[in-house]
Amino acid sequence: MGFTSHQVVDAVRGIQRLNSGEGGTNVSATDIMNVLLREDHLQTTDILNLPETSTAEGSVGASFDDTDLILEENRQLQEQRQCKVCREFDSTVAFLPCGHIVCCTDCAPAMRKCPVCKTYVKGTVKTFLA
Repeated sequence: MGFTSHQVVDAVRGIQRLNSGEGGTNVSATDIMNVLLREDHLQTTDILNLPETSTAEGSVGASFDDTDLILEENRQLQEQRQCKVCREFDSTVAFLPCGHIVCCTDCAPAMRKCPVCKTYVKGTVKTFLA
């Protein structure tokens, strides 16, 4: 997710307009991100024709939901990379001929069959994540 410089400048000006009545001119990065995320959320809900929340609490709740979703996705991706046998190290060995990458270098030598598809392992290749 990226924001253009025009969007950031508009967000800063909007915050300054709101703060001018209160006598404050300080603009924090958190305020800018809240405005940008709220606008992004509103655009998304407009596209999907969902009822939109216009309160500040709703937009903050939406950003927390986004954070939770990202953390959950990160956890799932780490789990996918994990060795399916010991669940301790990352999977780094590809089995031949099937090509599944499901074991670490410690567990792979003990495997006669691929844990995923049960085909006989004819060879292994050490892989590296670029």
